[in-house]
Amino acid sequence: VKDEIITEPDACNFRPEALLCNGDNTTACLSNVQVETLRKIYQPLYGIEGQLLFPRPDPGFEASPDSQSILNGTIYPIAGDWFRYTIFNDSSYDFSNFSLKDIALADSINPGGISTFDGDFSKFRDRGGKFLTYHGRRDWLIPSGNSKRLYNLISRTLEMPSLDSFYRLFLIPGMDHCHNGPGAGIFGQMTIASNVVNASTHNVLLAMVDWVEGGVPPDNVVGLSLDGQQRTHCRYPQTSVWSGEMWICQDAGA
Repeated sequence: VKDEIITEPDACNFRPEALLCNGDNTTACLSNVQVETLRKIYQPLYGIEGQLLFPRPDPGFEASPDSQSILNGTIYPIAGDWFRYTIFNDSSYDFSNFSLKDIALADSINPGGISTFDGDFSKFRDRGGKFLTYHGRRDWLIPSGNSKRLYNLISRTLEMPSLDSFYRLFLIPGMDHCHNGPGAGIFGQMTIASNVVNASTHNVLLAMVDWVEGGVPPDNVVGLSLDGQQRTHCRYPQTSVWSGEMWICQDAGA
């Protein structure tokens, strides 16, 4: 990928076996053990009863320099502290025997009712609440598929084919966790430096104000890259499609 941007990672069916060493290639290649490791990394995480716990990482996330913080063979610090101090109450726990059973234990304890994967947004919707989220498609920490998963859960729970009346999710190709990356990931979401264009079309905070106070929902969000390239980001479940001249938003199934 020349520009390091995968617009739709879910369409990428990565097959690590293509990188296996053979008679003609014994250096720039992978062993069977390495291929199996890659296959595990790029798979979704399922629980002890076969239920989906977490979507697979987005193919391309490994290009982010920050990805090494979760590919270095150790537990991510925030998750590590959560299990040590909140679940196990054992500051010396070293994760050498960590397994799916420990995840199930954490879910059963659910300290402080922290589990929030609930699709019933009816009260929020009915009182006029507005929900705007965005997710980088090269997020090295939280796969963007989890935002899709939540959107679809809400849709099923409320029996609403479209959530446009109160919820807009924007998926940002080439953006890392919250910001950074080669994509057009500057749209007013971080510090004042991200407010390159002071308009609701280019700033999600201003777009939210227009929606809540003016009743004008954002159809799309325009982002800028670090090198000044502009791209229109689509609201899910629309898809971003190259027209031959520019990126446009296309309705799902069109």
